[in-house]
Amino acid sequence: DKKSRVEYNVNVKPGMPWASRIIADVFIVPFGVLTLEDCPWVDHVVLRSLEDVKNDRKYTNTADLEGTHLEMLNKDPQKGNFYKEISSYADVVEIHEIRDFKRREIMAFVPGHPKWIRPPQNDVLQMGGLPFVDFTFNEDGEYYWGPSDVQIIEPQQLEINEARTQAMLHRRIALVKFLVDSGMIDDGEIEKMLSENVGPVVKVKGDPSKVVSLLQPHIPADLTQWSEVIRSDVRELLGQGKQQLGESPPGRRTAREMDITQMGSDLRMDERRDIVADCLVKLMKKINLIVFDRW
Repeated sequence: DKKSRVEYNVNVKPGMPWASRIIADVFIVPFGVLTLEDCPWVDHVVLRSLEDVKNDRKYTNTADLEGTHLEMLNKDPQKGNFYKEISSYADVVEIHEIRDFKRREIMAFVPGHPKWIRPPQNDVLQMGGLPFVDFTFNEDGEYYWGPSDVQIIEPQQLEINEARTQAMLHRRIALVKFLVDSGMIDDGEIEKMLSENVGPVVKVKGDPSKVVSLLQPHIPADLTQWSEVIRSDVRELLGQGKQQLGESPPGRRTAREMDITQMGSDLRMDERRDIVADCLVKLMKKINLIVFDRW
């Protein structure tokens, strides 16, 4: 059907500039590069249905193209297993769209397919560099990909999980227990002692203080305190104190003290705002170059 859609983003219209966000899992750069400006090429991986690929006019050599071929480069084994499972019953095509900055070309292929589905051709969107912009809050001096905040605080999160697990086990152990002299009290009297009845009379064969003994282990207070220490480390790493999380700090605080605390937090957050602002400026510069060229 010639009227069927092959693209589903309603914000993308013919003749109009647009930009969209992609996740890091589907963006591949050459080994050894540290910035996007150093990339001689980039690979954008797209998953599409076999029917849409065959109906899309920008692709060729799709007559004998088969779906169910997924080789997404993921470190997470769960995602890899998911792609293998879904490829067993869904006709999905994994397209690698390569933009070659060295030759100013665009091309696309499917792993395992012998022909280009989009042969190398001039890339009209390469103005002022590749048609991508990126940013990272935590740069790495040795790799292109920087660690996320979640990766930075992961050790602390694992420590909190361990401390909480230990506290849970201690709470179970700390339940009230009774030690009894088996020769001085019958099983029926034990049931009366543990019953819900008010004021039961329990008969024992000797001194009650020596027949029954109460045992209630102590829960170490360090477990709770240790969790709070870890949370403090996380707040310091992220620059998000109790005040920024909507919680008032303990003790009395003057308005001046609160303002100084907020100013220190703003300094750290302003760095991230500047990074996002620089990214938006780069994005609009590239879009404007394309608009002026295709006016």
